Amino acid sequence: MRSSRHTRAARSWLAAALFALALATAPSACGRADAAVDDELSVKLGMAPRDVRDRFAQSEGGTWAVRAGGGEDLVIDWTGTPTSRFEKATFEFHLGMLVAARAVTKPGAPGPLGVSVTPVSVRAREASPDGRVGVTLLSRDCPNHKEEVAKLAARATAP
Repeated sequence: MRSSRHTRAARSWLAAALFALALATAPSACGRADAAVDDELSVKLGMAPRDVRDRFAQSEGGTWAVRAGGGEDLVIDWTGTPTSRFEKATFEFHLGMLVAARAVTKPGAPGPLGVSVTPVSVRAREASPDGRVGVTLLSRDCPNHKEEVAKLAARATAP
């Protein structure tokens, strides 16, 4: 029979192990829960693939395709219909959380252009010569996009 001292020690060890496991399985910095929903894309960083699919262009139809990214990454591509606001979009997930969204509008899409930075994200909305607008939303904390985030953030417009 174990003594109460051994039982207490076992409980303390178990509690420490469970705490370490909880930290290890908590969402990574790539999927920040404090990210805001992007007004144009209707998604937010940290969303699960199913949530992105439910929110983005939900009334516009289009087709979805899933492909593997590098390592534990997943990429979902969307192609619009002739009446969709967007021609195409790509959503990148790391450990099941949205870390990047990229979309291309139809020519002549209204809205301000530029790059904005928050503590959580970098967002760019840039026109191409053919009149289409590229919209990019990136997690600032995701190591997969570190270089791209730095390049975009350096071009940010002052608030």
